[in-house]
Amino acid sequence: MPEIQFAAQAYQTRSAQLLSQQCINAFVEPTPKEGKTQLPVYGIPGLTLFSRQGGGPILGMHVFDVLDLVFVMSGPELWSVTDQGTSTLIGTTNLGGSLVSMADNGQQLVMVDGGAGWVYQPGGLNIVSTFTAVAGDTDIAVNLTGGVGNGDTLIIPLDNGATFTTTSSQATGPGFTTTLALNDALPSTVTAGAVIKDPANVLAQIVAPAFKPASTVQYFDGYFVFDAAGTRQFFISSINDGTQYSDLDFATATASSDVVRAVLVYHEQLLILCTYHTEVWWDTGNVNFPFQRYDAALIARGLANPWCVTSEDNTVFWMGDDGIFYRLNGFVPERVSTFAMEHAWAQYPNKFLDSSCFTLDQEGHKFIVVNFPSGPATWCYDISTKLWHERVSWGTRWV
Repeated sequence: MPEIQFAAQAYQTRSAQLLSQQCINAFVEPTPKEGKTQLPVYGIPGLTLFSRQGGGPILGMHVFDVLDLVFVMSGPELWSVTDQGTSTLIGTTNLGGSLVSMADNGQQLVMVDGGAGWVYQPGGLNIVSTFTAVAGDTDIAVNLTGGVGNGDTLIIPLDNGATFTTTSSQATGPGFTTTLALNDALPSTVTAGAVIKDPANVLAQIVAPAFKPASTVQYFDGYFVFDAAGTRQFFISSINDGTQYSDLDFATATASSDVVRAVLVYHEQLLILCTYHTEVWWDTGNVNFPFQRYDAALIARGLANPWCVTSEDNTVFWMGDDGIFYRLNGFVPERVSTFAMEHAWAQYPNKFLDSSCFTLDQEGHKFIVVNFPSGPATWCYDISTKLWHERVSWGTRWV
């Protein structure tokens, strides 16, 4: 009896008589020559409830290695989740206008959604003094992200190396360039640039005047890096501090006139993904602004939207501005989608323009998962076999 080969990938041409395969919730795994079949088809694992965070929808997730926690944006709420599934509500933000991009520097978690930016720091957000205060002073000029309540504990580093602990004598903020009122006079000098902590102030919107609306954030060489949404610019935080920003810490994508859509760190380089092209920047260590464009590495392909780009397998995958899904080979974009898939995507109400993607490791396979909310549809690319399949789930939403 001849061997019957099941569908190994999702590939339906415009003419069903030519080729029509629909591989749903299954993937292939090549076997050695002595196997009974060279392309066995395996079903993907089902879904089960691991943990629940608020009422959804889930807009972003980030693994914070130092804290050994996963942080989840469920609607406007920020939650932490342990590896046992225990969820803790951190607080409520005004994020949620779109998907939420997150990055951490080992101490702070920064979140953006194309509009506002928020920062979470478990030990208390950095409150940076802006003018030198001396012994006997009962107030300190500071840049403050978040609010300090009346009676909050303040931990203040003194120039002599000691730490002075007191309480605030009034509610303050949120607001940049403000003054902290103290219940006790300073015993010694506090120089401008000192970082004061209020353990009660851990989650707040970034209020620095130099902060701009951003859709994506990355951490690179001590800086948080952002696209400036709707402009040709990207900008950075102060070094090792996601609460502080300067009007001078920005750069402009100059290879073309299209806007910056996303930033992504790739092999110690910074990709500035624009609508129709992608620029490569690197860290020169310049004290005024650390990043400089690498002129010999222009990538002649843009990005469909800020949320459909990810890195895996030592490279970058993204939805191009032309509706083709690409893999970066050096600085050359390589097509990994097929004509049939691209035709299918073009039939969705929002075509490929609302797509988003993320990486998934499963049983030794590395998948690039691409979601199309208006489809609704989910497509998965298996990096090892270079084959696509579709995924569908049923039942309770957000599970």
